[in-house]
Amino acid sequence: MTEESMFLIIGCSMAKQMWLCLEYTYLQATKDKEFQLKQQFQTVKLGSKSIDEYIKEFKEICDSLMAIHKPLDEDSKVINFARGFGSKYKTLRTVMLGKPPYPTFNQFVNALRGFEMREDTDDIMEQTPPNSTMTFVAQKSQGRGRGNFYRGRGQPKGRGGRQFSQRNFGALNQKRI
Repeated sequence: MTEESMFLIIGCSMAKQMWLCLEYTYLQATKDKEFQLKQQFQTVKLGSKSIDEYIKEFKEICDSLMAIHKPLDEDSKVINFARGFGSKYKTLRTVMLGKPPYPTFNQFVNALRGFEMREDTDDIMEQTPPNSTMTFVAQKSQGRGRGNFYRGRGQPKGRGGRQFSQRNFGALNQKRI
């Protein structure tokens, strides 16, 4: 107990009197702190911070509320945490909060980190020009998706490898009639 607290309870003869005196003294400070923390909780934003800095700041606010015996439920944490994202994370927010049950705060953080890693990988892939071997393989494989319908000089072949022309097709139609 601090000297200040000891000074407050001087003259109290019973434990209950001491607790009531301390509660009265510190209750208003706790209410002010609760109000301040809840306001921070509702307004914290990712902004230009890194994901890890944002998670740390958000978690500190939640931990501080728990320390003054005002813990937050998981849904409130998740919804307010997601609210602080920018437009870059709109897709993740929509998928994760599309419909209840909502994930826990820790599950949401893990999903966010996975999303961030995929985004970083996509950014790297967009910035890296393809090398000549990859380009050659990609170009070579593009011609294979036609099922060999066009061979050689672009002559179309039908079933059984027979070439069709307007003349042959007309003869086939006459046989069917």
